[in-house]
Amino acid sequence: SFYRLEQKVNHNLNLYKQDCYNEIKRVEKSMKSLEQVFTHNLKVYQEDINQRLNYYESSLLIIQKLKQQINILIKEAEKKLPEQKFNESNLSKIVELKKVFLEEFYIKFENRFRGSKEEIKKRLQIYLPYIDKKAFVLDLGCGRGEWLELLKENQIDAVGIDLNELSVQELNQRNLKAIHSDALTYLKTLPDESIFAITGFHIIEHLPFETLIELLQESFRVLKKDGTIIFETPNPKNLGVGACNFYTDPTHKNPIPPHLAKFLLEFTGFKDIEILPVQKFEPIKLQDSALQPFVDEWINQSEDYAVIGRK
Repeated sequence: SFYRLEQKVNHNLNLYKQDCYNEIKRVEKSMKSLEQVFTHNLKVYQEDINQRLNYYESSLLIIQKLKQQINILIKEAEKKLPEQKFNESNLSKIVELKKVFLEEFYIKFENRFRGSKEEIKKRLQIYLPYIDKKAFVLDLGCGRGEWLELLKENQIDAVGIDLNELSVQELNQRNLKAIHSDALTYLKTLPDESIFAITGFHIIEHLPFETLIELLQESFRVLKKDGTIIFETPNPKNLGVGACNFYTDPTHKNPIPPHLAKFLLEFTGFKDIEILPVQKFEPIKLQDSALQPFVDEWINQSEDYAVIGRK
């Protein structure tokens, strides 16, 4: 009986050893999969950090130049008005100088981080099937005008609205229709049901929540029946975007998750709402199937998405 007991103990011990071995292998496999994910993300973050360092260095040079120009204006004002630091003329010059500086800054910022005009124009082609050839499109925050140019090439009438006066001047010189105005202010001047389509690419993440709601409400008011609205914005479900890249733009307010964007359009009254991923990419596939759902949910995601609805 002692021999049988010994055999049973040895058998159970071997089973336990085998279970331990299998568990170790499973953990090693999971660790290897996690290492792949972390290595990929580390590379992405390192590249982004390098880009941001270059951007901050160039911004510092621009700020130093602005400071020198302001100091020159102050000295000129002090010479002309010894008893007064500033007069109305000099103050207006400084205000205008600041405005031009910010406009130049954002143009250079877009050129560095938004992507080339050719690349963006090619990416925007995904939206053409949503726009009727006979439609008139109002593009809010038209920026460098890639969308306006694409619409013009496809014989679709459009006008852009942008707060950046330098950008608007440049677009008009290229024979593209653009108006220097605040988007919400301009919408309020339009009559009910007067526009076929309203678009905005990377504008809604710049707005405070109350302004965004009002913008959607005004858009709904001015759109014709069955009119289309398209807003593209960074996708915070992509971990690289949500954790880092979104905050590269200092004028961004808050990231807008896709499910929130869809709800906002529903709340405003839009129907047939669609969430459209923008970029095509090669998804990461892991050996460990247990981690794959996490990677698909938070890493294998387009960096931008569009929310599309109809009135």
